[in-house]
Amino acid sequence: VTLTSYSMGAYEVSYGDFDLYTAVHNLPKAVWGEWDRKEIWRGPEYPAGVSWYGAKNYCLWLAKLTNLPFDLPTEAQWEFAARNRGENMPFATDTGVLDLGVNFSPSVSDESSAISGTYPPNSLGFYDLSGNLIEWVNDWWAEDYYQNSPEHNPKGPSTGNQKVMRGGMFLESPRGSNVFTRQELDELNVAYRASGFRCALNQSQPLDG
Repeated sequence: VTLTSYSMGAYEVSYGDFDLYTAVHNLPKAVWGEWDRKEIWRGPEYPAGVSWYGAKNYCLWLAKLTNLPFDLPTEAQWEFAARNRGENMPFATDTGVLDLGVNFSPSVSDESSAISGTYPPNSLGFYDLSGNLIEWVNDWWAEDYYQNSPEHNPKGPSTGNQKVMRGGMFLESPRGSNVFTRQELDELNVAYRASGFRCALNQSQPLDG
């Protein structure tokens, strides 16, 4: 696969960042139920659980503010970054493998995600591409898309009912946070505390991987 040059956020977007977006647009806060707002993981420094449309619109808001081509990353962009420019490695950690409690959460937890940056980044400087919150990408889901995708800048199917999520989450076994597993969801207007995102900035030079 060949990708046009791009940059991507080092961290998952936080509740502090996303609350600013919702305040500016007079929108309800994400994951702000009677009980959720009292939980430690709803603090401004924690990664934000948002819907796909919330994530998409946040990135497009950044594009409008900066006059730069921000958007959700494509699935190919996400995986290229997670695999350290396309290397054959199972996890997006500093070593490419899991060392629980050192470069990854020590255990499955239903209590809380971690503050972004708690564990070391991968070799390209990205935090939590494996684990913490599973991340929305731009692509519509198709189970066989990898068998039929174009070589240059694959962007997913043109239509669909589900969007792709990548990277695993704190609620599941650490092994589920590998760089290859693909998940999908059709509830695109619903924010769950385990589904987050980061934005990409698209540029113009090709990358091979």
